[in-house]
Amino acid sequence: MIVVLANRSDESALALVERAQGDAWLLTARDLSEPGWRHSPTGGDETAIIGGRRVARSEITAVLTRMPAIAPAALAHIDPSDREFVASEMNAFLLSWLSRLECLVVNRPTAGSLMGPAWSRERWLVEGCRAGFEPFSRVAPVSPLPLVPTRMVVVVGDACVGDVPARLGARALELARRGGVMLLGICVDDRDRLIAVEPFPDVARPEVSARLLSFLRGGSRTSADYRGAA
Repeated sequence: MIVVLANRSDESALALVERAQGDAWLLTARDLSEPGWRHSPTGGDETAIIGGRRVARSEITAVLTRMPAIAPAALAHIDPSDREFVASEMNAFLLSWLSRLECLVVNRPTAGSLMGPAWSRERWLVEGCRAGFEPFSRVAPVSPLPLVPTRMVVVVGDACVGDVPARLGARALELARRGGVMLLGICVDDRDRLIAVEPFPDVARPEVSARLLSFLRGGSRTSADYRGAA
């Protein structure tokens, strides 16, 4: 069973679950409020409630995380006065639960985010330079800003989706490795200079969803195979 942790407003994640044809289930903040969850940081039998279904930890073969944190605004079923506290508790719980899963987790949480490093755009650009990218920059401000041709390179596991030049692909993979992530969108200009990093690439694109589902179904690697930068 593939679990996709996402908000119901994440249309890209919903499309991926639908395309999985029963192999993937959506896990939302509402599911965390359902009785039946069982988790122990020290080990033992564990049970999750996903889409109204009781699921043993051993049934979960892979997880895709699509939210950095549960926001109080996402808890419409919780009394408004309690939402901030409940969101904080849910985030702490998910951090522990996701961290202890032995299956493939894309992307595994860190102390600052449920879906990989909580890096700023500036930190991603610095790591991009270390990975071999030349950063995009304008020498002088221009108003209005000119349109710059861009494209998105999507890393899934240890490969880039689509026809990506070898040199660009190697840099993209190195940047994902430095971030310790297995799913990453990298926006470059027409000279392959790094413009921005997208932690939420569109997984509804047919070529991306096909590659991602194949990777999740394979589950041959665990998150421990991916090491991030210090």
